[in-house]
Amino acid sequence: MKFLRFFSISLIVAFAIGSAHAQEISTLGNVVTISDSTSVTASTQSDSIPTYRLRPRPSRFMYGFTAGVGYQFNTGSLRSNFSNSVLFNLGIFAGYRQLRFKVNGTFAQPSFRNINIFNQTTEITTADGPRTVPTQANGSAHASQFGVSLMAGVAVYDSRWLTITPFVGYNFKSHSWNIDVLEWVQNDAAEWKPQIIDVERASLSSHSFIASIDFDIKLRRKFTSLPFLGDSGLEQYTHAIRISPFITRERYSKCSPAVSGWVFGFSVAYCGIARALSL
Repeated sequence: MKFLRFFSISLIVAFAIGSAHAQEISTLGNVVTISDSTSVTASTQSDSIPTYRLRPRPSRFMYGFTAGVGYQFNTGSLRSNFSNSVLFNLGIFAGYRQLRFKVNGTFAQPSFRNINIFNQTTEITTADGPRTVPTQANGSAHASQFGVSLMAGVAVYDSRWLTITPFVGYNFKSHSWNIDVLEWVQNDAAEWKPQIIDVERASLSSHSFIASIDFDIKLRRKFTSLPFLGDSGLEQYTHAIRISPFITRERYSKCSPAVSGWVFGFSVAYCGIARALSL
């Protein structure tokens, strides 16, 4: 009995001691855990925070404008009536992915190679017999030529520094100038002389197709805060030079006889290209 009592007391004491020791270990573990956590936090705070550079993505949609000069060459009977001339052009364009649309306006002042383009004539009788003389003559030294083209194309090559885009579309062109209406009268020496009795405004217009290829040589890029598109508040603006050879067909049936011919040329223009940026 004494042995059992002693054994029981020993178990109780051992259990009490074990419980106290386990509590001490747990407390120590908690202290270590807190200490370790504090150390890690301090270490994290002492280290430099890494910086990440965000690179905005250009939008698939783009737009821009052009302004430049060029030169056009006339062929066929068109060349017999109007000279080759310098072109001034303005344009706007837009695109989505590889698809492109553009609207161009042109202005030129070709000179005349035919004084009576509408072939308005009358007959007078001279000492040498009947003679055909014009009843109209160009009152302006140059015609005012305006053109508008609407074109669609696909960018077949697009890199960081160069974009090549063939276009086809519709072309409208008009010529306008003053015409002097003439009347032939005989003077005291029985010589026939023309007199201007009226001034009229003449015009010609042509509707045809046009084809061109745009070579956009990209020079420099910069970011601007013009958020027309996108959600980043920034746009990528590219300075470029656009070289555009073109060809079109013109016909003016109002002339007598009808005037027609191929017109080909080129333009060199400043080109501003904008793309919205998205984060």
